Amino acid sequence: MKRQYRLYSSRTGWADKVHRKGKFMFVHIHDGLTTGSLQIVVPRSVCKSVTVGSAVKANGKWVKSEGAQQDMELFATDFVVVGPNTYQRTLVIKFTVTCISCQSTQGFVHVDPPVLSLNDCEGGGDVFVVDVSDYSNFSGIPKVYTIGNTFRAEKSLTRHHLAEFQMLEAEVGFVDKIEEVCDLVEKYIGYIGFKPLLLSFSSATFPRLSFVEAKSILDRQGECFSGKGLTKQQELALVEYCKSPVFVTHFPHSQRAFYMRRTPDGANAECFDLLSGVVGELVGGSLRENDPNELRSRNCGPSLDWYINLREQGQPPSGGFGIGIERFLQTLLGIPNIRDTVAFPRWCHRHCNLQCIV
Repeated sequence: MKRQYRLYSSRTGWADKVHRKGKFMFVHIHDGLTTGSLQIVVPRSVCKSVTVGSAVKANGKWVKSEGAQQDMELFATDFVVVGPNTYQRTLVIKFTVTCISCQSTQGFVHVDPPVLSLNDCEGGGDVFVVDVSDYSNFSGIPKVYTIGNTFRAEKSLTRHHLAEFQMLEAEVGFVDKIEEVCDLVEKYIGYIGFKPLLLSFSSATFPRLSFVEAKSILDRQGECFSGKGLTKQQELALVEYCKSPVFVTHFPHSQRAFYMRRTPDGANAECFDLLSGVVGELVGGSLRENDPNELRSRNCGPSLDWYINLREQGQPPSGGFGIGIERFLQTLLGIPNIRDTVAFPRWCHRHCNLQCIV
C-alpha cells in the first residue's frame, strides 16, 4: 500500500544533512520520533543557510521526488531556523530499556530505597564535575522525561515536604505558548489519575487564572501577600474557590527561576503552578528562555556558562514541567502526611529511619 500524503504539511525537527545546489538547499531533518529522515527542498530565496544540528520548522507542499532515496519530498514555502546550532557536535544516545524490560519479565519488582547516606559505602564518594558534552546527548529528542530521586535541603517539617522524593520531569521542544504545556499536563494528570483509580481527573479541564487574577480573588477574601508568591493556605483557598484543581500562570519573574522565559513587557514569567486539594502546588512548569544573549543579560555567573552554551546548539523554543510523585499520591489517595506515601521517608533534622531486616 502506498503511503498517503496531504498536499500541504508542516514539519519540525533537526537538520541532519544539508546539501546546496544552485538556487536550492536540500535539507534532511529528523524529528527524534522516527528512524528515518525527511528531505526538504528549500529555495535560497526562502532561507539562505542552515547548519547541521539546527532546530528548524518548515511549511510547504509534498512533491514527487526526483531522487531514488525517497518517494516524496517537502518543497518549502516557509523555512525558519528556530534554534541555530553554532556549536557543532555529534550526538550519541544509549538506552537502557532492554535491561529494564528483562528485569520485569524475570519477575523483579522495582523499588526506590533512599540514596542519601552518611556512609561512603564503596568508596569513590569524592565530588566530581560533569562535562558539558554529557548534557548534550539528549538535544536531538523533542520530547523527553525522567523519573528520579530529587533532594531539597529545606528546613521544613510540614506534611507536604520531604528531603528526598521522586520527581517526574518532562521537556518538550517546539512549544511557544505556556498554554501548550498546561494542555500537556492536563492530559497527563487525566490519564494517570484515571487509569488506576477511576477518578474524576480523567474528564476535567482545569480553570486557568493569571497571578493577577488569583491575587484579586484572594484580596477579596482578605488574604495578605508577603511578596514571595502564594502560601499553602492561599493555594488551597484558590482550589476551594474554583471547586477543582486550578492553574495559576504568569507569576512575577522575581519569584521564579532565571531560566524561565518572560512576557513581552518583562514583568512576569511564562510559567504556571497547578494547584490541587490536599497538597496545594502539585505541578510546576514554564517555557524556557532559549536566547543565550537574553540569559547572559541576567547575570547568571560563570558557573552557568555550560547551560547558556547549550542554547547555542540547535535549541528550539521549549517548555517543561515537574510533578512530585509522592505529592501526586497524596492528592489521589487523600493521604494527610506525605511521609506515609513512601517506605523510607527522609526529612530534615537527620530523620533517616532505616531498619535492617535479615
